[in-house]
Amino acid sequence: MQKHILYDQLISILAPLCEEHNVAIWGIELILASPKHRIVRIFIDSPQGVTIDTCAAFSRQASVLLDVEDIIAGAYNLEVSSPGLDRIFFSPEQLDGFLNKTVKLTLNAPRQGRKQFRGILTSRTGDTFALRLDDQSEHEFSWGETKKLRLVFTG
Repeated sequence: MQKHILYDQLISILAPLCEEHNVAIWGIELILASPKHRIVRIFIDSPQGVTIDTCAAFSRQASVLLDVEDIIAGAYNLEVSSPGLDRIFFSPEQLDGFLNKTVKLTLNAPRQGRKQFRGILTSRTGDTFALRLDDQSEHEFSWGETKKLRLVFTG
């Protein structure tokens, strides 16, 4: 099954559980740990943040739902957590609440001879966002060229 189809199915199956716990799914990572084993990592969040108790309760109930629906082939481990202080961004819309924060960007392909950039997130318009690097230069990037974008906790 293709990742985006599985992702959409997971969102649909877990929607009632999100409502029950007053959380939203921040993102989902599907990791192939070995040829026969996957890790399904679900990040949940709310405006008030989430507690370890909320994550544990959500995980127990999600595990039952996913076993009943049986949409994940083979063995897998389910991990549920908050996105954390160094959260990964899963969509460009998620950037809006983090303008003027430090982020670390990894690109799919090198630009100016490098794949990694660190800077202040200065703007987002549609699928394009801008970073101000340490040398004060401003660079625009598209979401399509982004492999991973993560918030940097600065204390």
